[in-house]
Amino acid sequence: MAKIYAVKASSIYDSNGWPTVEVTVWLDNGDFGVSSAPSSVHTDETEMIELRDGDQQAFFGNGVSKAIDLINNQISPKLRGLDPTRQSAVDQILLEMDSTPNKKVVGINTILPISQAVLKSGASLFQMPLYEYMARKYQLTKGPVIMPVPIVTIINGGIKSLGNIDFSEFHIIPSSRYSTSQALQISSEMSLAVEKSLIGNNAINSVGPQGGYTPNLFTNLDALELISESVKFTKYFLGQDLFLGIDVQADNLVSGSKYIIKDRSKKLSQNDFIAYFEEINKKYHIFGLEDPLISSDWKGWQDVTEKLGTDTLIIADHLTACNKTKIAQAVKLKACTAIVIKPNQIGSVTECMQIISQVKSAGINVIIANRLGETTDTYLADLAVGVGAAYVKFGGMARGERIVKYNRLLQISESLKATAA
Repeated sequence: MAKIYAVKASSIYDSNGWPTVEVTVWLDNGDFGVSSAPSSVHTDETEMIELRDGDQQAFFGNGVSKAIDLINNQISPKLRGLDPTRQSAVDQILLEMDSTPNKKVVGINTILPISQAVLKSGASLFQMPLYEYMARKYQLTKGPVIMPVPIVTIINGGIKSLGNIDFSEFHIIPSSRYSTSQALQISSEMSLAVEKSLIGNNAINSVGPQGGYTPNLFTNLDALELISESVKFTKYFLGQDLFLGIDVQADNLVSGSKYIIKDRSKKLSQNDFIAYFEEINKKYHIFGLEDPLISSDWKGWQDVTEKLGTDTLIIADHLTACNKTKIAQAVKLKACTAIVIKPNQIGSVTECMQIISQVKSAGINVIIANRLGETTDTYLADLAVGVGAAYVKFGGMARGERIVKYNRLLQISESLKATAA
């Protein structure tokens, strides 16, 4: 069996122009795996810590030479000679170097790309697609491999936009009855239709950091109405071929115990805000509602799930933040019906698979999502298919670091068709 021969790290740039870490794991038979670390520009106590240089004279302190030096000079010798198919053993060595809960010693941008590159090298060794290698190795899928449904960003709001609409993202979700190719065609045509609407109304049609448009709208309802009206430029029907979704990111909308949104002249209580969601759901039939309340309001999450969760996917991102304890609490309280999984909020591949197993075992939908500072690594697409995730969130139908992941889904879909034929 081939062994790990070398682990080599280098600096590349993420989609925001910041340096990040890319790792190549070479095996002694010539096989290899390459992976890179995305980054989160907006970090809080829920995030893993990245190892940055702190030198204000280079990248304003965000250089990654410390992480690269650590990998090339300290970690690489520890991994040389190990079996790349023994993923948990490799990950254990990484975790022994940093047992802190937030990876503050060696950094998530050190652990994640190494672990993922090792997994890729194992798949390469067996000449197997990464998603298939994952499916066989971790057994998190039941029955035939299924393709995830894309949750596609059409409009960026909040801190990801001009700041004139409150909610962070407005999505379209193609019907699950469509193939991956058809779902992405719907997503592409809807994105183009919205652009046509914006141009026709002399509105701003620039693209935000996650590939959605950042128009000069006035309220959140304007965004929902824009997407709804744009459907008329296509052959599709809202509520049949595609559905609407919202990422509220309510943590950014609260002042004291009240919510502030441009749709209402007065501050809203928790009950008022839930009533607001019930109101727009009656008109727009929202399929997915992400982070509708602040992440500390467990009772509110219970209430919104009880009131809307039968027909609307109540999605937890900041609420659970890929934390085992918080996920267990969400399951116990029935506070959501879907949970967002972001590998760089977790750590190694082994830890990520444990979290996904925890979510799936509870009967909650898994959504594999990208980060704001992304790379062109397609690992997330294979991960989603390999673990049987119900949905993916890769951003809009624009920007290369987003599109490359959608294109990988297309490749996997076509490969599965060819295998079945």
